[in-house]
Amino acid sequence: EPAPRLLPEDVATVVGERIGLGVTVAQTGPQEVSLERLQLTTAAAELSGDAWADLDSEDFRASAAMAVADLDALSSLAGETLAGTMRLEITADGKLQQPQANVRLQGSGLGYGAIRAGRLTTSMDVVAHEPLEAGLRGLQLSGSGGIEGVHVPEIEPLPLDALDWQIDAVAREEDAIDLNLLRLSSADLAVEVRGEVDPQTLAAAGQVDLTVASLARLAGPFGQPVDGALQLHADVVAAEQARQIDARLEATLDRLTGLPPGAAELLGAKVELTTAVQVRPASELRITDLALAGEAASLGGALGLSLPDNRLDGALSLSLPRLAVLEPVLEQKLEGALELDATLAGTAPAPEVEL
Repeated sequence: EPAPRLLPEDVATVVGERIGLGVTVAQTGPQEVSLERLQLTTAAAELSGDAWADLDSEDFRASAAMAVADLDALSSLAGETLAGTMRLEITADGKLQQPQANVRLQGSGLGYGAIRAGRLTTSMDVVAHEPLEAGLRGLQLSGSGGIEGVHVPEIEPLPLDALDWQIDAVAREEDAIDLNLLRLSSADLAVEVRGEVDPQTLAAAGQVDLTVASLARLAGPFGQPVDGALQLHADVVAAEQARQIDARLEATLDRLTGLPPGAAELLGAKVELTTAVQVRPASELRITDLALAGEAASLGGALGLSLPDNRLDGALSLSLPRLAVLEPVLEQKLEGALELDATLAGTAPAPEVEL
């Protein structure tokens, strides 16, 4: 029973007036130790577990579970209002220097400030394919999970009330992690990332794929009637500390509907886009090899924005080979084609355009 004012106020709230401890340890062999029972109880949480180890063979097994009946008791430590219940379970076995473990987390009625979630489940496996003395090398992380009933005020219009994830990553070397798969998905939307990253310098190279089965679910909350399917693929290379990011993008919009008059006739039901993007966060944004093609319109060229002065430079070309498609919209007889070239200069707040 901690004496009054012995613990800091935020810690005292978690501990409460009494700490309950129960433990049974036995020596089951010349080099064998068994933790047959561990129980730790505070006002906020309850921890239980058991373990066994053979120091000769370095074999071991262990399990632990922690339950928090009311996360609000941890609000003082988190610095934000918490809500809900949580249970964390861990099992591990193998060799002391080469373990494998499974971590399971479950939560319900969760809250962090204004953010809410009805249910959270996840299961992660960690396997050391090489001894831990090798550092990160040979360490594999894989698992999946999901969260339901999500409410985030800042993104309330977006239909992200449920989110699932998968991950499979292996540390090939101390400075190289292979990300075999990182997938985030919700209704009609999925993002997949694959590649390689250096955890020390954050240099990375990989691919990103975005799939949207129906744009209506994303555009609807904003009052837009646009629908269709989106496929986006990006090859990305990031330098150390993200000083420069280069990406090559390929995108296709298919079964496109709901565009405003004029745009619908020019773009049609299918739009294809390819471009290259280079970002230097401190100095420059550059778009090159821009090529956008619709049914009766195409756009190409390059754009640049220098920072921090916001200087613009670039050249764009617009081609409308069949002006007749605009006859129903303009209610005028149209024939022929239109080619438009534009050069850009000046600054973003005060652009200079020559046509």
